[in-house]
Amino acid sequence: MRPVTERATPNGRQRRVFLGARVRRALGAAIAVACLAGSAGAAYVGMQSNIFGAVARTGMAALLETTATLGLRVDEVIVSGRHTTPSATVLAALDVKRGDPILAFSPAGARAALEASPWIRSATVERSLPGTVRVRIEERVALALWQERGRFRVIDMDGVVIPVGDVRPFHHLPILVGDDAPQHAATLLAMLASEPELALRVTAAIRVSGRRWNIRFEDRVELRLPAADPAGAWHRFARLERAQGLLSRNLTVIDFRLPDRLVIEPSGTGIKKPKTPGKPT
Repeated sequence: MRPVTERATPNGRQRRVFLGARVRRALGAAIAVACLAGSAGAAYVGMQSNIFGAVARTGMAALLETTATLGLRVDEVIVSGRHTTPSATVLAALDVKRGDPILAFSPAGARAALEASPWIRSATVERSLPGTVRVRIEERVALALWQERGRFRVIDMDGVVIPVGDVRPFHHLPILVGDDAPQHAATLLAMLASEPELALRVTAAIRVSGRRWNIRFEDRVELRLPAADPAGAWHRFARLERAQGLLSRNLTVIDFRLPDRLVIEPSGTGIKKPKTPGKPT
Protein backbone atom coordinates (compact mmCIF):
# COMPACT_ATOMS: atom_id res chain seq x y z
CA MET A 1 0.00 0.00 0.00
CA ARG A 2 1.18 3.55 -0.73
CA PRO A 3 2.42 5.57 2.26
CA VAL A 4 0.20 8.38 3.46
CA THR A 5 1.11 11.77 2.06
CA GLU A 6 -0.18 15.27 2.69
CA ARG A 7 -0.79 18.30 0.52
CA ALA A 8 -2.55 21.62 1.02
CA THR A 9 -5.83 22.29 -0.70
CA PRO A 10 -5.94 25.30 -3.06
CA ASN A 11 -7.58 27.62 -0.51
CA GLY A 12 -4.93 26.84 2.07
CA ARG A 13 -7.46 26.29 4.81
CA GLN A 14 -7.44 22.54 4.80
CA ARG A 15 -4.81 19.87 4.35
CA ARG A 16 -5.70 16.57 2.73
CA VAL A 17 -4.05 13.30 3.48
CA PHE A 18 -4.76 11.21 0.38
CA LEU A 19 -4.94 7.49 0.93
CA GLY A 20 -6.13 6.49 -2.53
CA ALA A 21 -8.99 6.90 -5.03
CA ARG A 22 -12.52 7.25 -3.61
CA VAL A 23 -14.67 4.19 -4.07
CA ARG A 24 -18.39 4.92 -4.50
CA ARG A 25 -20.36 1.73 -4.40
CA ALA A 26 -23.61 3.00 -3.00
CA LEU A 27 -25.56 -0.23 -3.31
CA GLY A 28 -22.78 -2.29 -1.76
CA ALA A 29 -22.41 0.20 1.09
CA ALA A 30 -26.11 0.02 1.89
CA ILE A 31 -25.98 -3.78 2.00
CA ALA A 32 -22.90 -3.66 4.21
CA VAL A 33 -24.56 -1.35 6.74
CA ALA A 34 -27.60 -3.57 6.88
CA CYS A 35 -25.46 -6.66 7.46
CA LEU A 36 -23.48 -4.98 10.17
CA ALA A 37 -26.56 -3.73 11.96
CA GLY A 38 -28.13 -7.18 11.85
CA SER A 39 -25.03 -8.89 13.21
CA ALA A 40 -23.85 -6.39 15.82
CA GLY A 41 -26.27 -7.56 18.51
CA ALA A 42 -25.33 -11.21 18.20
CA ALA A 43 -21.64 -10.40 18.14
CA TYR A 44 -21.96 -8.29 21.29
CA VAL A 45 -23.70 -11.09 23.20
CA GLY A 46 -21.08 -13.57 22.10
CA MET A 47 -18.23 -11.31 23.25
CA GLN A 48 -19.53 -11.34 26.83
CA SER A 49 -18.49 -14.96 27.15
CA ASN A 50 -14.93 -16.27 27.38
CA ILE A 51 -16.02 -19.21 25.24
CA PHE A 52 -17.59 -17.30 22.39
CA GLY A 53 -15.62 -14.07 22.64
CA ALA A 54 -12.82 -15.02 20.24
CA VAL A 55 -15.30 -16.43 17.74
CA ALA A 56 -17.42 -13.28 17.91
CA ARG A 57 -14.42 -11.02 17.46
CA THR A 58 -13.23 -13.03 14.50
CA GLY A 59 -16.69 -12.88 12.97
CA MET A 60 -16.93 -9.13 13.53
CA ALA A 61 -13.52 -8.59 11.93
CA ALA A 62 -14.57 -10.65 8.94
CA LEU A 63 -17.80 -8.69 8.66
CA LEU A 64 -15.94 -5.38 8.75
CA GLU A 65 -13.60 -6.60 6.03
CA THR A 66 -16.67 -7.46 3.98
CA THR A 67 -18.01 -3.92 4.40
CA ALA A 68 -14.67 -2.63 3.13
CA THR A 69 -14.86 -4.74 -0.03
CA LEU A 70 -18.36 -3.38 -0.61
CA GLY A 71 -17.12 0.23 -0.51
CA LEU A 72 -17.07 1.26 3.16
CA ARG A 73 -13.32 1.72 3.36
CA VAL A 74 -11.05 4.66 4.12
CA ASP A 75 -10.06 6.53 0.96
CA GLU A 76 -8.95 9.90 2.33
CA VAL A 77 -8.44 11.92 5.49
CA ILE A 78 -9.11 15.67 5.45
CA VAL A 79 -7.39 17.66 8.19
CA SER A 80 -8.02 21.36 8.88
CA GLY A 81 -6.44 23.66 11.45
CA ARG A 82 -3.01 22.03 11.54
CA HIS A 83 -0.11 24.50 11.55
CA THR A 84 2.39 23.52 14.23
CA THR A 85 1.60 19.87 14.93
CA PRO A 86 3.67 17.57 12.69
CA SER A 87 1.69 15.69 10.05
CA ALA A 88 3.22 12.43 11.27
CA THR A 89 1.82 13.08 14.75
CA VAL A 90 -1.69 13.50 13.36
CA LEU A 91 -1.48 10.34 11.26
CA ALA A 92 -0.10 8.30 14.15
CA ALA A 93 -2.97 9.45 16.36
CA LEU A 94 -5.56 8.56 13.74
CA ASP A 95 -3.96 5.11 13.26
CA VAL A 96 -5.70 4.56 9.94
CA LYS A 97 -4.48 3.57 6.49
CA ARG A 98 -5.80 3.26 2.99
CA GLY A 99 -8.31 0.47 2.58
CA ASP A 100 -9.13 0.04 6.29
CA PRO A 101 -12.82 -0.61 7.02
CA ILE A 102 -14.15 2.81 7.89
CA LEU A 103 -16.66 1.29 10.32
CA ALA A 104 -13.75 -0.13 12.32
CA PHE A 105 -12.25 3.35 12.73
CA SER A 106 -12.93 4.93 16.15
CA PRO A 107 -13.46 8.72 16.01
CA ALA A 108 -13.51 8.90 19.82
CA GLY A 109 -10.22 7.03 20.14
CA ALA A 110 -8.59 9.18 17.47
CA ARG A 111 -9.81 12.35 19.17
CA ALA A 112 -8.34 11.27 22.52
CA ALA A 113 -5.02 10.44 20.88
CA LEU A 114 -4.91 13.80 19.09
CA GLU A 115 -5.68 15.79 22.23
CA ALA A 116 -2.81 14.04 23.99
CA SER A 117 -0.44 15.92 21.67
CA PRO A 118 1.08 18.96 23.42
CA TRP A 119 0.20 21.40 20.62
CA ILE A 120 -3.44 20.33 20.17
CA ARG A 121 -5.97 22.13 22.36
CA SER A 122 -9.02 20.30 21.02
CA ALA A 123 -9.98 18.07 18.10
CA THR A 124 -13.11 16.90 16.30
CA VAL A 125 -13.02 13.64 14.34
CA GLU A 126 -15.87 12.39 12.15
CA ARG A 127 -16.53 9.58 9.70
CA SER A 128 -18.13 10.66 6.44
CA LEU A 129 -19.39 7.57 4.63
CA PRO A 130 -18.48 5.86 2.46
CA GLY A 131 -14.75 6.61 2.73
CA THR A 132 -13.72 9.94 4.31
CA VAL A 133 -12.37 10.79 7.76
CA ARG A 134 -12.66 14.49 8.64
CA VAL A 135 -10.48 16.02 11.34
CA ARG A 136 -10.67 19.57 12.71
CA ILE A 137 -7.87 20.67 15.02
CA GLU A 138 -7.59 23.69 17.29
CA GLU A 139 -3.94 24.15 18.17
CA ARG A 140 -2.47 25.88 21.16
CA VAL A 141 -0.97 29.30 20.44
CA ALA A 142 2.25 30.28 22.17
CA LEU A 143 1.40 33.42 24.15
CA ALA A 144 4.40 34.20 26.35
CA LEU A 145 7.53 32.87 28.00
CA TRP A 146 7.12 32.14 31.68
CA GLN A 147 10.29 32.37 33.73
CA GLU A 148 10.07 29.88 36.58
CA ARG A 149 13.03 29.32 38.90
CA GLY A 150 15.48 30.31 36.22
CA ARG A 151 13.86 28.19 33.49
CA PHE A 152 11.81 29.46 30.57
CA ARG A 153 8.57 27.73 29.58
CA VAL A 154 6.19 28.45 26.72
CA ILE A 155 2.58 29.04 27.81
CA ASP A 156 -0.66 29.44 25.87
CA MET A 157 -3.73 31.61 26.44
CA ASP A 158 -5.07 29.19 29.06
CA GLY A 159 -1.85 29.39 31.04
CA VAL A 160 -1.05 25.81 30.03
CA VAL A 161 2.65 25.02 29.71
CA ILE A 162 3.47 23.71 26.23
CA PRO A 163 6.29 21.18 26.62
CA VAL A 164 8.75 22.65 24.13
CA GLY A 165 12.29 21.32 24.22
CA ASP A 166 13.95 24.40 22.72
CA VAL A 167 12.41 27.75 23.69
CA ARG A 168 14.84 29.87 21.64
CA PRO A 169 12.46 30.15 18.64
CA PHE A 170 10.03 31.90 21.03
CA HIS A 171 12.46 34.52 22.34
CA HIS A 172 10.35 37.27 20.74
CA LEU A 173 7.45 36.57 23.13
CA PRO A 174 7.01 38.70 26.26
CA ILE A 175 8.54 37.33 29.47
CA LEU A 176 6.29 36.79 32.48
CA VAL A 177 7.61 36.23 35.99
CA GLY A 178 5.69 35.00 39.03
CA ASP A 179 4.22 31.76 40.33
CA ASP A 180 0.68 32.61 39.22
CA ALA A 181 1.67 34.61 36.13
CA PRO A 182 0.42 31.97 33.62
CA GLN A 183 -3.13 32.04 34.99
CA HIS A 184 -3.31 35.82 34.50
CA ALA A 185 -1.31 36.03 31.27
CA ALA A 186 -4.24 36.32 28.85
CA THR A 187 -5.85 39.19 30.78
CA LEU A 188 -2.54 41.02 31.10
CA LEU A 189 -1.59 40.71 27.43
CA ALA A 190 -5.06 41.79 26.32
CA MET A 191 -4.68 44.88 28.50
CA LEU A 192 -1.24 45.66 27.06
CA ALA A 193 -2.53 45.20 23.51
CA SER A 194 -5.15 47.89 24.09
CA GLU A 195 -2.27 50.38 23.78
CA PRO A 196 -0.35 48.77 20.90
CA GLU A 197 2.42 51.36 20.49
CA LEU A 198 3.23 51.17 24.18
CA ALA A 199 2.94 47.37 24.23
CA LEU A 200 5.71 47.09 21.62
CA ARG A 201 8.14 48.58 24.14
CA VAL A 202 7.32 46.06 26.90
CA THR A 203 10.08 43.53 27.54
CA ALA A 204 8.78 41.79 30.68
CA ALA A 205 5.98 41.71 33.24
CA ILE A 206 6.52 40.66 36.85
CA ARG A 207 3.64 39.39 38.96
CA VAL A 208 3.95 40.79 42.49
CA SER A 209 2.53 38.93 45.50
CA GLY A 210 -0.19 37.36 43.37
CA ARG A 211 -1.99 40.73 43.26
CA ARG A 212 -0.59 43.10 40.65
CA TRP A 213 1.96 43.65 37.87
CA ASN A 214 5.18 45.56 37.32
CA ILE A 215 5.77 46.24 33.63
CA ARG A 216 9.32 46.57 32.29
CA PHE A 217 10.03 48.79 29.28
CA GLU A 218 13.12 48.33 27.15
CA ASP A 219 15.02 46.74 30.05
CA ARG A 220 15.23 50.19 31.60
CA VAL A 221 12.07 51.62 33.15
CA GLU A 222 9.58 49.87 35.46
CA LEU A 223 5.90 50.80 35.58
CA ARG A 224 4.21 49.70 38.81
CA LEU A 225 0.51 49.10 38.31
CA PRO A 226 -2.05 48.96 41.13
CA ALA A 227 -3.93 45.83 42.15
CA ALA A 228 -7.24 47.68 41.66
CA ASP A 229 -8.09 48.73 38.09
CA PRO A 230 -4.71 48.07 36.45
CA ALA A 231 -6.29 48.65 33.02
CA GLY A 232 -7.35 52.17 34.02
CA ALA A 233 -3.82 52.92 35.24
CA TRP A 234 -2.37 51.50 32.03
CA HIS A 235 -4.51 53.83 29.89
CA ARG A 236 -3.66 56.83 32.08
CA PHE A 237 0.02 56.04 31.69
CA ALA A 238 -0.39 55.73 27.91
CA ARG A 239 -1.97 59.20 27.73
CA LEU A 240 0.78 60.63 29.91
CA GLU A 241 3.46 58.98 27.79
CA ARG A 242 1.98 60.44 24.60
CA ALA A 243 1.82 63.89 26.17
CA GLN A 244 5.13 64.00 28.06
CA GLY A 245 7.30 61.13 26.82
CA LEU A 246 8.16 59.74 30.25
CA LEU A 247 9.93 56.71 28.84
CA SER A 248 12.43 58.91 27.05
CA ARG A 249 13.42 60.59 30.30
CA ASN A 250 16.10 59.52 32.73
CA LEU A 251 13.77 57.53 34.99
CA THR A 252 13.96 54.18 36.75
CA VAL A 253 10.45 53.75 38.22
CA ILE A 254 7.02 55.14 37.38
CA ASP A 255 4.59 54.24 40.17
CA PHE A 256 0.83 54.32 39.60
CA ARG A 257 -0.13 52.43 42.75
CA LEU A 258 -1.47 55.48 44.59
CA PRO A 259 -4.85 56.64 43.23
CA ASP A 260 -4.28 60.36 43.87
CA ARG A 261 -0.66 60.81 42.79
CA LEU A 262 2.10 59.70 40.48
CA VAL A 263 5.47 58.76 41.94
CA ILE A 264 8.57 58.73 39.78
CA GLU A 265 12.12 57.76 40.68
CA PRO A 266 14.87 59.28 38.53
CA SER A 267 17.93 57.20 37.82
CA GLY A 268 21.16 58.04 39.63
CA THR A 269 19.34 58.63 42.94
CA GLY A 270 20.97 55.71 44.72
CA ILE A 271 17.84 53.59 44.38
CA LYS A 272 18.63 50.07 43.24
CA LYS A 273 17.55 49.51 39.66
CA PRO A 274 14.92 46.72 39.33
CA LYS A 275 16.35 43.54 37.90
CA THR A 276 15.17 42.61 34.42
CA PRO A 277 14.55 38.95 33.58
CA GLY A 278 17.00 37.60 31.03
CA LYS A 279 16.13 36.23 27.62
CA PRO A 280 16.58 32.51 26.85
CA THR A 281 19.88 31.69 25.20
